[in-house]
Amino acid sequence: MRAVAVTVVVLVALTGARKSDGGGCSGDDDSGSGGSSSSSSGGGDFGGTSGGTGGSGGGKQQKVMREITVLHCGVDEAGELVARLEIENTGRMDMDYSATVAFEDARGASRGTAVLKDFEVPAGETLATDAGGGAYTGPSDGAETLRCDVVRAGRTL
Repeated sequence: MRAVAVTVVVLVALTGARKSDGGGCSGDDDSGSGGSSSSSSGGGDFGGTSGGTGGSGGGKQQKVMREITVLHCGVDEAGELVARLEIENTGRMDMDYSATVAFEDARGASRGTAVLKDFEVPAGETLATDAGGGAYTGPSDGAETLRCDVVRAGRTL
């Protein structure tokens, strides 16, 4: 295995309130695109981040994206992409969250994706978890700045 140095950046989202009105109905399936982002650098220099909540769709889609925050992202020792996510279930029902996180280098070239599937968050709680499983497609030493963004997210009962 190759050792990959990863420096963590915590992103404080400046995209507005993260709280929402809560709730959900039986069979509620909210999904959206856009979301928070984070950067990490294998070389020790922090790169830029891209931003905030975006994407298209109605209020339900944006609500899901506001509930997911990227804490940091990078490459683990096995060469897999990993993004640490914080998920805040502001609703009154337990929900299962899924998300896709896209990774790019400083020039915007794709470096792969990591996925979170069916992560249960109890009503009114905030939990952290990892999205992972994607193979890193960058330089073998892993010493490049990576940016990651939640590009798709959804939740179900």
